[in-house]
Amino acid sequence: LTSKPNHINTGEAINIEEYVPTITPTKSVKLNPFNISPPNRYRTTLTSLTTFFVVLVLYLFGGEILKGFSFTLLVGVIVGTYSSIFIASPVLMWLGFDVKEFKNKEADKKRREIEKEKLRNQFEQGVV
Repeated sequence: LTSKPNHINTGEAINIEEYVPTITPTKSVKLNPFNISPPNRYRTTLTSLTTFFVVLVLYLFGGEILKGFSFTLLVGVIVGTYSSIFIASPVLMWLGFDVKEFKNKEADKKRREIEKEKLRNQFEQGVV
């Protein structure tokens, strides 16, 4: 490991580009907000609509005390749904996130944990 000199205390000019990491997409992907798989999009939409209608009823019939709170929740549900569908998904695609690769890595990790547990049990029982 090498460390970069600390320019803060010396007063020297620094090149900020050395310290700012750059993010480049790993593969060329056309950014489409509807690239998330349909089941996930439907699940997001249905969950948001259910929450929206419950909070809307709370806003309409909850009384004066709950109006401010429920209005804030309504805005939050709308912004969160928009963010999930139109912002988070394209950003993940732009960063090169692959669901299949992620699931494979998680499955491999789980397999290694199970194998480690088997070896630990064998060792404790004196089989190894």
